Amino acid sequence: MKKTIISTLLIAGTALASQLAMATPDGTINITGAVTDTSCTINGQTAPATIAVALPSVSKSTLAAANATAGKTPFQIKLTGCSGSTLNNVHTFFELGSNVNAAGRLTSGVANVDVELLNGDDSSPIVIGAADASQNSHITPISGGAATQGYFAQYKAPTGSAGTGPVATSVTFTLAYQ
Repeated sequence: MKKTIISTLLIAGTALASQLAMATPDGTINITGAVTDTSCTINGQTAPATIAVALPSVSKSTLAAANATAGKTPFQIKLTGCSGSTLNNVHTFFELGSNVNAAGRLTSGVANVDVELLNGDDSSPIVIGAADASQNSHITPISGGAATQGYFAQYKAPTGSAGTGPVATSVTFTLAYQ
């Protein structure tokens, strides 16, 4: 009896394995990209550059309502000394990290307070960590080996009722040359 059960299980397992091996794939993922020889000095620093943005202290009462914003602060990614074969345009790709939430904003360390990045030319939100084409990071032309990308950072209370405390967050970025 045991031999019959074991034999039956072996035959069933072999048949299942052969079916899985012959399964038709559901699709193909084609991956494309480019690696260029273009490089620039970033805010007077060689990569990896560090850019400090100091948001002002704000009262939690300014962030009491859902989606309230405060402390809109400008900053720039200023590129100089750009060289290489791809010197037409550039945009910033903001990398997904452990402090990027599902809304594409930075967690701040304070309850119900995110830090949101905006494009400097029209204040439209950047969706940090999204696919490159979905981030909404605007393209800037490179002219004479230089370009300046303007941005804003601001507090955003997604649900209102902001907590209090020190805010500290960061995001890594990669320059995408076109």
